[in-house]
Amino acid sequence: LGKYFSLSQVGFYYQAKRLQDVLVNMFSLLSNGVFYSGLSKVQQDKSYFIYSYNNFVSVLMIILGLITLFIYNFSYVIVTILYGSKWVEAGYYLQMLVVSSLFFIQESFNRIIFKIFNKTGLILKLEIIKKIFQSISIIIGVYYHNIMLLLIGLIISSGMGYFINSYIARNVINDEKYNEVENFKKFCGILFIEIILIEVFKYYFDNLYSIFLFIIFIIPSFLIISGKMKILNFEQLLRDIKKIKK
Repeated sequence: LGKYFSLSQVGFYYQAKRLQDVLVNMFSLLSNGVFYSGLSKVQQDKSYFIYSYNNFVSVLMIILGLITLFIYNFSYVIVTILYGSKWVEAGYYLQMLVVSSLFFIQESFNRIIFKIFNKTGLILKLEIIKKIFQSISIIIGVYYHNIMLLLIGLIISSGMGYFINSYIARNVINDEKYNEVENFKKFCGILFIEIILIEVFKYYFDNLYSIFLFIIFIIPSFLIISGKMKILNFEQLLRDIKKIKK
């Protein structure tokens, strides 16, 4: 980046990337630790594994969606508070990076299926395909000296990586109960409700100091709506957790 883009652009990108890494590392630790070890215990019962996997992923998507939308909407405020007003332009870079994280983190959830069913070789192949698309976006961004094209390419390649991983994961499980289309529809439903709640919240509270109101208002509201619309079955989720612990 330093060779082809201005020092200010590289600085804004670097500071935004540091914040993005916090989000990615948090969910990667969760998926590769608790999530992986828990589901490994029920892999022999494929139907129950798929049911538990879908339920857990739904909960993680709720948390991921809320955090992503919060960072996206308040990116400039977050950057200003953490780094100072001179770095405020990094807010736009943070918005682009956090959108790519939305797909990348879900892709990491899908990779658990490959690990549990001993298909880790597929992870390398899929990563190579993804890196090819990323390399093309980098070349285009460098050629036109436009870092925004590079960031857009990152979002597109992350999205493609998520969909390709979902499709391959279905073939690995080879079960009709695992349907990546239905999972994506559920994710879109969750995201749609969260966007509405975030926009309502943003309309009344436009600064980061209202984060406590965000926690006590948005999250409970969404959980209630999710239960009413049957997006999630919390009673079954609790039973799944108890069974996995046993």
